[in-house]
Amino acid sequence: MLHPSALDILQYSLTSMPIEAILFDVGNTLLFPDHEKTLRPLWERGIRPTESQLNAAERVARQETDLLLSRNKKVDQQYWEIYYAHLLHTVGVSNVSLRLELVSLARTSSNWSRMQSGTLDVLKDLKGKYRLGAISNSD
Repeated sequence: MLHPSALDILQYSLTSMPIEAILFDVGNTLLFPDHEKTLRPLWERGIRPTESQLNAAERVARQETDLLLSRNKKVDQQYWEIYYAHLLHTVGVSNVSLRLELVSLARTSSNWSRMQSGTLDVLKDLKGKYRLGAISNSD
């Protein structure tokens, strides 16, 4: 007797159970930090990290939080600390109070107001075909 593989089951499920709804995580999917708000303390000091430096800080923070998660560590509060510690190191700044200020600004939901171009068009298109929902772990 042949047993179906996990891939067979997944393919069958996708074809036999059509997608009716799509859920989006708001942060870093629909909305992104407004750098004019979240990076203001750096800009006021004449420090303007490049997009490459910001992306590198994000990669490091994600990798380190994934590693902590794999070791069953709680990481809810650590992502932004890791992110800004790496970013400040990259731009040659060692200032704990500045890092804490940046972390606080990143955790303020009203500072997440930047949307990538085309996002609304994609959402409008999807809305005609699916039920849409948004989830967030922010306030």
